[in-house]
Amino acid sequence: MQPCAPQAVLAHSVFAWERGDCWPFGKQSVVEKGIYRFRRAPYIGWTAREGGTNAPDSPMTTFSATVQTHIKASPALAFQHIAPIDPRALFTGYGPLPAVTGTRDQTGAWDTPGQTRTVALSDGSVAEERLKHYHPAQYFSYTVSGFTGALRWLATGANGAWWFDPQAGGTQTTVRWRHAFHPRSKWAAPVLWLLANVLWRGYMRKALRLAKMQIETPLRAPAGPAIST
Repeated sequence: MQPCAPQAVLAHSVFAWERGDCWPFGKQSVVEKGIYRFRRAPYIGWTAREGGTNAPDSPMTTFSATVQTHIKASPALAFQHIAPIDPRALFTGYGPLPAVTGTRDQTGAWDTPGQTRTVALSDGSVAEERLKHYHPAQYFSYTVSGFTGALRWLATGANGAWWFDPQAGGTQTTVRWRHAFHPRSKWAAPVLWLLANVLWRGYMRKALRLAKMQIETPLRAPAGPAIST
């Protein structure tokens, strides 16, 4: 792949790289070629699991982060804990990224495609979330739109999906979470790329660590009175 034109500004270069037109950082090293192949992971793989209905209407590139963890619990148990959970229990903030402080106007028990809710954040902003797919013990996905905070200047919306893959004969689970932002413009692309690959990835890892701890830590019964002998 040829390098981007030297006169191109960073926004143009990075955006062209995301489209696969050129490489914005000069001569590619072996590591950079690996990163390029990773970033070029086709949107097809995303839409295949989404039933082909989750792709944005425009051809604009998405900027995504994917994290995963291994949980010592069945897919059903992990799914039951994560999918309907109060988001305040997992999304507690990360650096400058705000925590979830609550939800409102939720339609239903968050277990049927098409249900919506408004998510409130600690910086005073909100976003609208819609449940898109829901397959118990296997997979669920959602869309986010209507950002009112700083993110509204960078993204028009986002898509997310969680997979629950059985391991060890179904007694353990690999949980994988992918979140993809749709940039508002090519000018927002470099900032959104950094957000997705640095801050947002850390935000996601923290949430997964909390979920793993909550699921694997058994509830301890309170200690009873000492029995004298």
